[in-house]
Amino acid sequence: MQPRRSGPFFERALRDGAAEVQAARSAQLRGASAELRRFAQQLEHDHAALNARLAEAGGLQVPEPDARQQAGLARIDACQGEAYDRAWLRHMARGHARAIRMFQREVDQAGAGASLAAQALPTLRGHARRIGALRESGGARAAADAGRAAGDTPTRRPRWPETRGAGLVRRVVDRVLMSRFRRPRRGLHAARGHGEGSVVHPTAATGRPGHGGRTCRNCSN
Repeated sequence: MQPRRSGPFFERALRDGAAEVQAARSAQLRGASAELRRFAQQLEHDHAALNARLAEAGGLQVPEPDARQQAGLARIDACQGEAYDRAWLRHMARGHARAIRMFQREVDQAGAGASLAAQALPTLRGHARRIGALRESGGARAAADAGRAAGDTPTRRPRWPETRGAGLVRRVVDRVLMSRFRRPRRGLHAARGHGEGSVVHPTAATGRPGHGGRTCRNCSN
């Protein structure tokens, strides 16, 4: 059995731990995100267990949150939906950063609660990482919602038939049409100097010699 030693570390840790438990219970009822509510349930379990160990080691009773803590929690509870989630996570991030500093200082100073603080630090740091991940995912969702509200749509990568396949089909069709309707008639204008590749259209007869009675595409005769 560890000796019971009341001291500033135990009092502060218990007071903050009590506020953490109350905030976790509130989030399970008011949280908009199911992921946040599940984390709040884990947070309540972990901090309740830590509070019990602190109370036993320090010879104290787990207190109720003080007036300042109650006022801060009331401001969070006044929010709704995703605004509540953001406010709650911001509060938890600050609270855990403060708790980690306090527990680490107790370990560094080899205080009365150093052993218990060293055992609790990995759990507190795990909570802090989880809070940070939830804040990042909430920010990503907010950015995506803002983009949809502004009318932005994600760029869709074209499928293969829309790129290589469609382009190949178009080229084949164009080549067939050109070979069928624009086939040059060789030898008609060689005598007039139009070359073997001159193209003529049987659209209008001119009656002029050398053109075969057809309109020349090269010289408009």
